[in-house]
Amino acid sequence: MFNVFQSSKLYPFGSSEDTEQNLDRYTSYNTLKLAKTAGEVAGLMTLRLVHDHILKLNVAKYTSVIRSYISQIRSKVESRQMVSREQFWAASINGDDAVASATQGSYDRAASALASTIRNSDLEDMSSAASSTIVEGSLISPYVSPRENLFRHILLGSGSHTLAALIDHLEAIKGGLDSGDVDQFKNQFALATWTIQSCANALAGEVWDMDNEI
Repeated sequence: MFNVFQSSKLYPFGSSEDTEQNLDRYTSYNTLKLAKTAGEVAGLMTLRLVHDHILKLNVAKYTSVIRSYISQIRSKVESRQMVSREQFWAASINGDDAVASATQGSYDRAASALASTIRNSDLEDMSSAASSTIVEGSLISPYVSPRENLFRHILLGSGSHTLAALIDHLEAIKGGLDSGDVDQFKNQFALATWTIQSCANALAGEVWDMDNEI
């Protein structure tokens, strides 16, 4: 966060008077222009940070997060507390769950291998920097339109494509709520699995060629 002041004047408004009207008046009605300029300054600062050195991105940081979500989904599907009418579809998604678990394992191995490569690589080599920053982009769901949802990251975003939303959807199905839809859940689960697979592919080559378990 940074602040820009005109001359030696401080911004005169406290939280109770910090309104859009006062801000417009204080900026001579150039708020949007100043906001754009501030964004450009922030962008230049970021570029300056990553121009010569790789950011310390821990590519394995999502391993435990992905494992936790998949474990929760498996636990809920296999729960003996599920009512009898749900047994027929519980079995039907066990196959998808097995694929998700295997994909998660492939991601774990790919992330671990890349982390080792980064530790032993020349941090001045921009190709190394590029390969290590691919994780975040690969975890942005390609199956969601940015026009519909800007927050497309399956772990940090918001919407039905996230792993957290999958768990909520599963709870809705188990609870017999109107918002629960078995077919929709299976479709969302498959898309999330493919997104994780795509990330593993980007990290360490084609998952299907590397892992005969899938």
